[in-house]
Amino acid sequence: MKTTAINLVKEEREKQINKHGYTTAYDRQRPRKAVLYGALAYLNSVIYSPAIGTEDWPFEEESFKPEGDVNNLVKAAAMIIAEIDKRLEEC
Repeated sequence: MKTTAINLVKEEREKQINKHGYTTAYDRQRPRKAVLYGALAYLNSVIYSPAIGTEDWPFEEESFKPEGDVNNLVKAAAMIIAEIDKRLEEC
């Protein structure tokens, strides 16, 4: 089976939930837009450098783990999906 972006993002989001406990309920307890700023940090690490991403990271410093452009884009996309899920539950 060929690896696709959709599959990678789905796997990352499942890891965020099942391994790290970053469920929608957990995300609702975080400061408003924190998950989006987390996604931005990973995007900025691709656009500029991991050092720039670190400046934007809204969570514990040790939890920011840039791992190359593709992985960082996947993490950012999964965090955006987490934010969408949170907002859908609020409707």
